[in-house]
This record gives sequence, structure tokens and C-alpha cells, in this order.
Amino acid sequence: MARIIDTIKRGIKKIGVIVILYTSFKEYRFEIILLVCMGFVSGILEGIGVNALVPLFSFATKDSGAEQDMVTQYIERLFGFIGIDVRISSLLLFILCLFLLRTVVLLALYYVKIKINADYEEKTRKSLLHKTFRATWSHLLGQKMGKLDSLLVTHVQYASNALLQLSSTLVAAAVLLVYVLMSLNISFTVTITTFVVGLISLFILKPLFSKTMHIGHKAAAAVEQVAHFVNQNMLGMKTIKYMGVEKPLMEAGEVYFKHLKEYKIKVYVWKNFSPQFLQMVGLIFICFLFGLSYKYQYLSFGALVALIYLIQRIFSYIQQLQVSIHSMSESLPYLESVSTYGSSLKDQAENITGEHAFVFGKTLAFKDVTFSYPHGGRVLDGISFEIKKGETVAIIGPSGSGKTTIVDLILRLFLPGTGDILIDGVSSDTMSLSDWRSNIGYMSQDMFLINDTILNNIIFFDEKITRADAEKAAQKACIYEFISTCADGMETLVGERGISLSVGQRQRIVIARILARNPSILILDEATSALDAESEMRVQEVIHALKGEVTVILVAHRLSTVKKADTILVLAEGVIVEQGVPSELLKDETSYFYRMLQGNIVI
Repeated sequence: MARIIDTIKRGIKKIGVIVILYTSFKEYRFEIILLVCMGFVSGILEGIGVNALVPLFSFATKDSGAEQDMVTQYIERLFGFIGIDVRISSLLLFILCLFLLRTVVLLALYYVKIKINADYEEKTRKSLLHKTFRATWSHLLGQKMGKLDSLLVTHVQYASNALLQLSSTLVAAAVLLVYVLMSLNISFTVTITTFVVGLISLFILKPLFSKTMHIGHKAAAAVEQVAHFVNQNMLGMKTIKYMGVEKPLMEAGEVYFKHLKEYKIKVYVWKNFSPQFLQMVGLIFICFLFGLSYKYQYLSFGALVALIYLIQRIFSYIQQLQVSIHSMSESLPYLESVSTYGSSLKDQAENITGEHAFVFGKTLAFKDVTFSYPHGGRVLDGISFEIKKGETVAIIGPSGSGKTTIVDLILRLFLPGTGDILIDGVSSDTMSLSDWRSNIGYMSQDMFLINDTILNNIIFFDEKITRADAEKAAQKACIYEFISTCADGMETLVGERGISLSVGQRQRIVIARILARNPSILILDEATSALDAESEMRVQEVIHALKGEVTVILVAHRLSTVKKADTILVLAEGVIVEQGVPSELLKDETSYFYRMLQGNIVI
């Protein structure tokens, strides 16, 4: 019973492999068919050329016994039809022309093969990148750092190798068929024996294919782990250095690298054992054939030479089949990984369309909004509030009270569990997501700057923003004076993640980036928490200058940041416990805001 179950499992696994290969490469099915046809043609050209050796050697040795095979007869008829005498010189020219034509066909075959291979890599990388950028935020939060990096670079490259090896396998099979047919024309018995020996050899080596695929699965997982390890620790390098934990982390990295080395060695050994085994079998068989022919005069010299060449080619292509299947087995785990990741993103795409445009003329409102994370408790519990256009609203409360969740809902990174978010009475769900986000500026304490110029960090891939717009935004953000003191001005390089700038300077460049887009709503989520007093004051000046012009939402722990807000919302355990203007809340000595201010406690 267990054996039957194992057989069924293996059968299902094989079907799964076929399904993955078809779904991944169906776009290239016509090109693959073309490759098979070209391989078949190249095999025929070489086969006829080799078969022409029979009459050639017959002329050279004055032996006419080998001229009775079918291909030789067709060659003679062809020569007679075009009026050329069958001579050594004409046969040599004929063979040369066939092999030259075969070379042209093979060059075309290699071009088509590498073209579809490179095309697959490009399209797959573009597709995965596009789907990742369009995926929901909740899905992206569940992905390991470095996963997309390893997928786009390593996994796609190995997956494209599966396409290359699949086409190589089919081409080799087509050429092998031609050689078998040509060999049958010379000796049926020897050809059948050769073919059977080759199949038996492949059957003996079959367990190595599944072993290679198993190691490939482990290697694919190890590549992802290494990418995650490197990316994660490069981001935290400063922490690693000041805590002095370089040694244990280096040791952990060495374990990952050791596993990769072991997998690579195992795959290489198994992949190269089979060709050597087949080569040895082929050589033994050819020696055996030569010995029999020499002893019993089974074949003429010309037929023997042609047959030995064809048999050698048959074993060569059986060997190529084996190598291609091994390489494909090694690449299949990577192809499966790419296919699985791409499929998972199909159901995670954000809906960016909407029937209404973003028009903010009066209010932004939360109406009985609740929200829970997939694997956590309720974060927001039926909250309702209204923000008027041009207001500056501060959201305060203890850590974990739901402040950042409100921001994420406004940014539409998450959707409310129940309730609705409205702009001028229109549900946010009915508005275009791209239009919505283009009207909302967001800045957190995690500032993202690219390793480029200050200008390009302000423009940040928005072609509509001109240099003049960027400079104007820099002035509003109180950073233009600093930029003017730099030798290269707006062309000054900021370094990796803005490392050559102070935290406050990075913060104001990010503010300039947001202001250059003329947002209707500006959200600052703990944006000043990492700043010193002077830098915080500068950011507060920027916010104050925007008052009445842009609706500002502040999420902050520092009371100094929120005291000048028009309205304060106090959150606790997912509900709004207090709401009002700072001056009114301060009149109530029992209010949360009053107690926090008097105690000067960080909220």
C-alpha cells in the first residue's frame, strides 16, 4: 500500500512539473517548436552528410557492396537528376555543402534559443517587479527582506536556465531521432541495440535526476536566506558595530555560505557523473562493434566508419539529454519559486481604479471605523472624527493606541474592517487610489533617500516637477539656504540613504519632496522624534507656514510639536477618549492632555 501511495505521489509530482513548465513557458511554445524543427533539419543535414561517407569510402576502396543502402541510392539519384557524376570530388563537395548549411541552421538555432532565454528573463523580472510594486501593503509586510532581490537576480536566472534546458532537451531528442533513423538505414540490428543500451543507461541514472532536484530546492532556499541575511544586516550595520557583535554575525554568515558551497559541490558532482558514465558506455559499445565487424566482416569499411560516427553521435546526444535533464532538475526549484511568488501576487494586487476623482473641499472624516490586523486583536474600535480643510490636527496617545494605524488607513495602505473614510462625504473606496495618494504627502521618522543628488531626491521620479518647482519646495522646507552653501548646490550627492547629511537636513529634503507635489493633506508620523531641538524648531516653522494652505495631520510623542495644533485627538486602546482645541483641553485639569503637559511626560 505504501508503495502504491509513493507511486501516486511521484506521478502527481511529475504532473506538477509539467504544469509549471507549461504555464511558465507557454508564451514561447511556437519558438520552442521552431527550435525542434531546426534541430531536426540540422540532424538530417548532418545525417545525410555522414551517410554520404559510405559511397565515398566505397569509391576510395573500390568496394561497391556498401552502395545499396537507401540514403546512398537517393544521393545517387539526386546527382543523376542534376547531371553530376558520382565521384570522390563531387561527394566531398556535397558533404562540405551539407555541413556548411548545417552550421548556418545551428547558428540560427542558437540565436533563437538565447533570444527567448533573455526575453524570458527580462519579461519575468519586469512582471515580478510590477506585481510587487502593485501588491497590497499587508502582503508586502509579510515578505522577508532580500526576497525580491534574490528572486529578480538569482531565481529568475536559474528559471530561465530551465527554459534553455527544456529547449535543449527537445532539440537533442529531435536530432537523436534523426541519427537513429540514419543509423537504421545502415544497420537495423546495431542501431536498435545502441538505442536500447542508451535507454538502459538513462534508466540507471534516473535516481540522480530527483536527487539533483532535491538539492536544488535546498539551494534555492539557501540563496533566499543569504540575501535576507546580507540585506538585513547591512541596514543595521551601525547597530552591529557599536554593539560589537560582528564576530557572531560573521559566524552565522559563514554557516549560510558553507551550505551554499555544499549544495553547489553536490549538484556539480551528480551532474557530471552521468556524462562520464554514458561516455564510458558509448566507448565500450563502439569498441565491441568494431571488434565484431572486424572479426566477422559484418559491414563494409565505409558503412562501418559512418555507423561508428552515428553511434558516437547517438551516445553523445543521449549524454546531452541527460545533462539537460539534470540541469533542468537543478533549475526547477527556482522556476517553481518564481512561479509561486508571481501567482501569490495576482490575488494581492491593489485596486487602483475608482469612479470618483479626489476632491477635497471641506472635510476628511472617519465614520465608525474599526480595524484589526490579521494575527492580532482589534486596534481601532468604531472611531469617528472629522478634519476640516486647512486645519492642523494632532493625534496623540500611548504607544499601541492606534495612531499609526489611522495614518495607514488615510494612506489607504490598509482598508477598514468596518465603517468608512470619507472626503467631502464621498467614500474613499470609490476614488482612484493613484489620485488619492498623489494628493496626500506622508513623512515618517524613517526617511528614504536614494543615493543621488538633492534635486533628484526632491523630484523623486515625478517628471512633472521642474527644477524651479524643486527649488521653490526647498525654500518652503527651509533647506534651500543649506543647499546654496553646498559646492554643487542642487546637484550635491546625498550618499547612500542620505548618509552625508544630518538627520534634520534629510528630514527637510523629504519635506521638500512632499511639498513639490502640492499635496492637499500632509501627514507627519513621528517625523520629529529623532530630531534635536533646533531641527525640530525648523520643521515646526515649516508646518506653521503651511497653516491654512495645507491640511496637516501630526502624529507625535513630543508635546512641543502638537501644542500649536488647531485640534487634538487623544487615542487610548483604539478609541478617541478626548477631542478638542488645545486651549479648551488645558482648561480641564482631568483631561489626558492637561495631565501629560503638566507632568511633561512623553506621550
